[in-house]
Parts: sequence; C-alpha cells; structure tokens
Amino acid sequence: MRRKRNFSRSDAGSTSIEFAFSILPVLVMIFLTIEIVSAAYTFEVLSEAANEGVRYAIVRSTDTTLVSDTTSVVDNYAGLSRHNMSNLSVSVSLPDGQTIPGRVEVSISYPYAPWVHFLTNPPTMQAYAEGRLVY
Repeated sequence: MRRKRNFSRSDAGSTSIEFAFSILPVLVMIFLTIEIVSAAYTFEVLSEAANEGVRYAIVRSTDTTLVSDTTSVVDNYAGLSRHNMSNLSVSVSLPDGQTIPGRVEVSISYPYAPWVHFLTNPPTMQAYAEGRLVY
C-alpha cells in the first residue's frame, strides 16, 4: 500500500522558495563578517608596519640614509600581507633632526580596497607610530 503524502501539490515548491529567502541573509552576514575581519587585518598590518619602521629607525639612528631605509623597511613589512600594497603611502619624519635623543615619526596611509565592492568611496586607513632615537 502506498502512503499518502502530507502535503498537497501546491506546496511542492514552497520549500525551495523558503530556503532561497532564508539563505540570503545568512550569506550577507558571512560576507560582511569576512569583510570586517579583512579590514581589521589590514589595519593591524599597517599598525605593525609603522611600529616596525620606528623600531628600525631607533636601532639605526646614526645611519645617514635613515629615512629612505626606514621607508623601504615599512614597505617590505607591509608587503608580507596578502593585500596589494602598491598604493601604500609612507612618511618618515625626524621633527628634531637626526640628533640623539630626537624623535622619529612614521605615518602610513592606505586606501582600503574591499573584497565586495559595495562602497562607492572606500575608506583610507591610517597608522602612526612614534619613538625616540637612541644611540
């Protein structure tokens, strides 16, 4: 004997439609979470690159090419991430000159490129680090 089905023929496609409507918010939340984590990772890379530049400048405070070497160290450190850092802007300044104990300031600016391009004007991330030159 055959068993009767508990749903009528008009209810046959409703499961697919309900699944389609319920999966959309789940996918949006997943992609939004990935985007937020990617932005946090990018900011962390920029912050650590600025800190690494300050550490480099502090240790090599007597070098004559301190500013250009520090800039290349920051570029190399930021390049280790999976992001395209070709638009990275690094500024190294010595407000007190290259005297001991002077200050060194490293500031980084990077136009963030989101994975999902829903923003028409993506934000520019900035990081800053400062330290004292020692001998």
